[in-house]
Amino acid sequence: MRKQKLTKKAYMFILFLCMAVVGVLLIAIAGNAVIIRKVNPVEYEKTESVAFFLGDVNYSGSMVQIPNAWIEAESSTDVFDVHIGLYCENTGELYQLPSQYVELASVDDTETAVSGQQDTGSSRGVYAWGILRLMKYRPDYTYDIYFLIENGGEKKYIDTGVTLG
Repeated sequence: MRKQKLTKKAYMFILFLCMAVVGVLLIAIAGNAVIIRKVNPVEYEKTESVAFFLGDVNYSGSMVQIPNAWIEAESSTDVFDVHIGLYCENTGELYQLPSQYVELASVDDTETAVSGQQDTGSSRGVYAWGILRLMKYRPDYTYDIYFLIENGGEKKYIDTGVTLG
């Protein structure tokens, strides 16, 4: 038997196919990082017993970024997920921004003074951002910024007292 050589056309097809697969994977990964999910506000119970700090809120009208926030666990052994949410007072809709955990160096006394509680060392740093056009954002509506906490199936929220709009 004789070996057949791949033609230039076949190489180009294989290269195009590989690039298409990589492109689809990159779009899927990037798309997941920018998705603003609509969540059911009825599933969340309000809590005020948790210390938190919400740093600068960078808001441009089409994008929001919260680069420096943290929230305290209710106990030092708690393992929990935390996200930043936007609650629209006008419609009653709650949106969860893409959020990432960040390492906390140390939480100083001025930051703990904002929430009125002491940091016990079990804080979770949060970085969140979102392109507001990816949700039903209306600049004439008011949006409250919440911490959304999930711990062992229990869902709670904290109203930070900060609004967009």
